This record gives sequence, structure tokens and C-alpha cells, in this order.
Amino acid sequence: MTICSVLKSDSLYEVCIKGHSGYDTIGKDIVCSAVSSSFILTVNLLDKLKSNMDLITDESIPMMKVTINNYNDIEETILDNLIDCLKDVSRQYPKYLKIK
Repeated sequence: MTICSVLKSDSLYEVCIKGHSGYDTIGKDIVCSAVSSSFILTVNLLDKLKSNMDLITDESIPMMKVTINNYNDIEETILDNLIDCLKDVSRQYPKYLKIK
């Protein structure tokens, strides 16, 4: 199962995604594909906007984490959109993606 942890306060917004969903084998897993695509699209957009983000990835776990300190309204909207997308995937595949 893939676990998405969200930490949001007045000054910090962090999204951490860990694990393989187990829906199908690596390379054929539509849940992992949806999660990864949503995350990468989000990070690429934040990068184009020159966001001051910290990005950590580790394919051995697998894990992806983006953190923004002192986020602005645009960054918040972008990360909120990521969470909305992940919630949609989680509703369709609740056994394979959990959001905390």
C-alpha cells in the first residue's frame, strides 16, 4: 500500500508519499502511475514558479517528499490540488492508497 502523509501548518506544507501500492507489478501499476504522475507534475510546476522547496526522493524505499517553508497562496493552492488528486485516486482504490 502507498501511504501519503500530509503535514500542513501556518508556515510549513509537507507531502510525503511512501511505498508501492501493490495494485500490480512495478511498471504496470496504474495506482503508482497516477500517484507518481500527480506528484511529479506538482513538483515541476513548483520548480517553474521558482518555489523554495525541499525535495527528497529515494527509489529504494520508494519515497518522494516535498516540503515548503513559509509557503505562499499559489504554492498552497498547488499542493492542495495535489492532495485533491490523490484523494480522488484513494477513493477509487482505497486498498492501495491511504492519505493521512
